[in-house]
Amino acid sequence: MIIFLGGEPPGGERFKLLGPTHHARWMGKVIYCIKMCLFLKQARLEQQVSQGILELTLFAIKVYAKAWFSAPNPVAAPRNDLNFVKCLVDYEQVNVRMGFLTIFHELHFYKYQLK
Repeated sequence: MIIFLGGEPPGGERFKLLGPTHHARWMGKVIYCIKMCLFLKQARLEQQVSQGILELTLFAIKVYAKAWFSAPNPVAAPRNDLNFVKCLVDYEQVNVRMGFLTIFHELHFYKYQLK
């Protein structure tokens, strides 16, 4: 994220190949999207694919990163969840916003239905 935003990380710029991922490993896929976005001008992708990669990367950096880095604090979890949903509601890309709100709602609905 630091490189994408124009900075330089403390250890310098290093890129690793993507290893095996599982569909539940969301952050691995986000990191891969950020890498793809950094090298987007070198890739020959369709405009729609490039736009999707850029939208996901911007969402991850603008909204999801804050929630991800604050997640290990269990005391602040309820407040962090509410702040995350507020950021989702305020997010400018309608298709991204609605997709994540739908998933978020379904996950919480099923979670409480099982109890």
